[in-house]
Amino acid sequence: LFSGHLNPKYMSGPVGIVHVVHQSWLVGVKEALFWMAVISLNLGIVNLLPIPVLDGGHIVFSLLESIRRRPLSAKTMERLVIPFIGLLIFFFFYVTYQDLARLFSKFL
Repeated sequence: LFSGHLNPKYMSGPVGIVHVVHQSWLVGVKEALFWMAVISLNLGIVNLLPIPVLDGGHIVFSLLESIRRRPLSAKTMERLVIPFIGLLIFFFFYVTYQDLARLFSKFL
């Protein structure tokens, strides 16, 4: 994705995740548990990214505060977090739209 070799259209959101887990249950319990573990691991890794809205961003804020020896102001935190909330919501809707488009293209 970052190097330009992966198209974001191939990423899956909640609809795609449900579809993959459903397909894996058709194969067997072992396959379904494998995919649920992979999804859980991916969500954990993504949550640790240094994006201000996620836990990784809060870790970075804590490190900054410990280096500066004083907390960031509420206004600074707001200016950093609010745009990323918007980007995260946009990304959520984008991957959901891609999932639905991919799902409905199979039925048409």
